[in-house]
Amino acid sequence: MSFAHTINPGTFSGSAGYIQVIDSLQITPWPPNLDPFDGPALDTAEYPRGIHAIPASTSTSVLFWDGPQVGLEVDRLASTEESASFFTYLMFKPDDGPGPNIFVPLRLIQWELHDEAIHEVGGWTARTSNVHGTTEITHNDPSIAFPYWVRIFP
Repeated sequence: MSFAHTINPGTFSGSAGYIQVIDSLQITPWPPNLDPFDGPALDTAEYPRGIHAIPASTSTSVLFWDGPQVGLEVDRLASTEESASFFTYLMFKPDDGPGPNIFVPLRLIQWELHDEAIHEVGGWTARTSNVHGTTEITHNDPSIAFPYWVRIFP
């Protein structure tokens, strides 16, 4: 999944980046090196990553990219499936101003991943159909909601 947003902060500069929270995660079979998922969880593979300097009076694009991070175990699995949903927040922190400057939410992107891989002679094959192998943005709107999580992942 990838997406980009353009920020023009007017007469002040700042920093922008994405924070991602995993809302739900199901992997079948569950990898032995991961604790059971009990979300929502801060996605540590995505945070802190990709903080961008945003100059004053200039439009700047901020890019986000994410993909599955769980490896496929050749000796143990014949197939695997993954379903996950994410809350990805575009955050901005001004450089100057009165009071403490903190990252504030500008946008909330909700998206889902559903995929399946089958182990065949020669390696893994991604299975795609109407049910498996889809990635979809389900919500992409301005937001004032701050990210919330109860644990970190992994």
